[in-house]
Amino acid sequence: MIQVESIITFNDDWFVVKNIQPTIQGSDIVQVTAIQYVNSQIATIHQYNTQQGTLTMRPDDILKYWLNDSTVNPNNKFTYNVVGSFESHRVENLGNGSGKDMLSKITELWPSAVIYPQKNQINVVSADAFTKPTQKRIDYIRDTSEIQMTQDSTNIVNMVRCIGATKQSDTSTAATDSGGVQLTESEATQTTGVDRTAEFQADAKKYLGVPYKWGGHDKSNPYAGMDCSGFVSQVYYDFGVNVPPQTAQMEPYFYQVSDPKCGDVGFYGPHGSTHHICLMLDANTMIYEPEPGEVCKIAPVSSYPPDWYARNNNIQAKINQQKTTTVDNANITFTDNYQSGTYNSEEQYYFEPFMVIDNDSINAWGPYPATSDLQDDRFTDADAMRTYAKTQLSPDPTISIVVTLNSNAKPIAGEQVRLNIQPRHYSTNVTVVGWTWYPFDPTQGTQITYDNLPATILNNRAAMRTLADVEKMARTALANIPQVFYSSEDPTAKHNVKNGAIWVKPINQETGGDAKHADG
Repeated sequence: MIQVESIITFNDDWFVVKNIQPTIQGSDIVQVTAIQYVNSQIATIHQYNTQQGTLTMRPDDILKYWLNDSTVNPNNKFTYNVVGSFESHRVENLGNGSGKDMLSKITELWPSAVIYPQKNQINVVSADAFTKPTQKRIDYIRDTSEIQMTQDSTNIVNMVRCIGATKQSDTSTAATDSGGVQLTESEATQTTGVDRTAEFQADAKKYLGVPYKWGGHDKSNPYAGMDCSGFVSQVYYDFGVNVPPQTAQMEPYFYQVSDPKCGDVGFYGPHGSTHHICLMLDANTMIYEPEPGEVCKIAPVSSYPPDWYARNNNIQAKINQQKTTTVDNANITFTDNYQSGTYNSEEQYYFEPFMVIDNDSINAWGPYPATSDLQDDRFTDADAMRTYAKTQLSPDPTISIVVTLNSNAKPIAGEQVRLNIQPRHYSTNVTVVGWTWYPFDPTQGTQITYDNLPATILNNRAAMRTLADVEKMARTALANIPQVFYSSEDPTAKHNVKNGAIWVKPINQETGGDAKHADG
């Protein structure tokens, strides 16, 4: 007798019965709902411990922390297998979660991973390893008369700021000998307040790599692109000072100086008709948006000297809030013969943060910046991080494809086939990632879900402009299939006959009847 929570073995897999609905109609008919074993039971285990700190892990490390712990996974209730190659990722404070949280962490860090359970084994498979290429193909309308496609742009990411590893710069001083009694009579300066120079410089540098865009000054999305004056206006805006985003209109907000420092600007062109501007990080270094086709960068002032420098007192008040006063000192100091040195260490980037941008995607769909920086301390080389960052972008919408076969074929997970829609000259490889199969009802066609495809596969084909075209094509093709009636009686008497229908009438030697076409 089947009961809820019973385990059923079917198709070389395990399923847990969750719902039983008996129906009495002359004979007992029982409808059973069962869920694959891992999907049903994985939430029942819990890892209460936590690995503290920042950890570098692959999927098997996460699985081990839960499933190799006998207090969490007694009697090997679940086993696991990792197939394919996965990059290492940083994990913060792993643990204190259920088995479901364990799997969610894997899909969060490796979005392309396929988690495919079989019996009590959790298989984590890379996308490449999951795919099983075949010579099979699915032709519309020979193998399927129904194809559904859904376009989704919610996950587009076509620009991200990259931050690599940092290193320590040693500015220590050596120890010295001194000693005795010292009488000190002097004036000393006392400084109060905060110097925000480093903070201002860091804010300006976060826009490194942002492309030059003529007239660009969108305060809500500066990473979409800025011109030279839009960049200066944006950094000032970040510090609470508003100046116009046009170079010539900025001039009244500044006065000329000869000793530039952090926060000042350099103008190019004569007073009243300047045409370009840069922002000073210090007396010898500038940061600026150069010209169309380039990106925000840092350069020595000597590489492109401004015609004149200028200062805005409001921004200087924001940057340097320190006040210095003079006080008298008269102290007697007793010292031994040794004074220790100082140890100072300053954190520096191996390379300046930069933007990775997919311009083709932006031109097609608009700017979609990542919600957070891509920060990875594995990278000390900018080119290596740029290559990696490109793989993390999602430059195009996706298309979900669901095909209902004309047959009751058993699906195979990961099977790759060729999908052909000849009326639209459309053909591509697709991979099985889900299905609805009716093994006990051969009259039901198998419904298969294939992996998402870049939307550009369709958009690059002039004949297939929209998904509506695909649906219209399917409906038209089905409507054009003629009806065929094989009968000795006129089919219009009992059927809804369409124009173009074929009536095949059996030959009767006694009456001399022959085949006719119904007018419909």
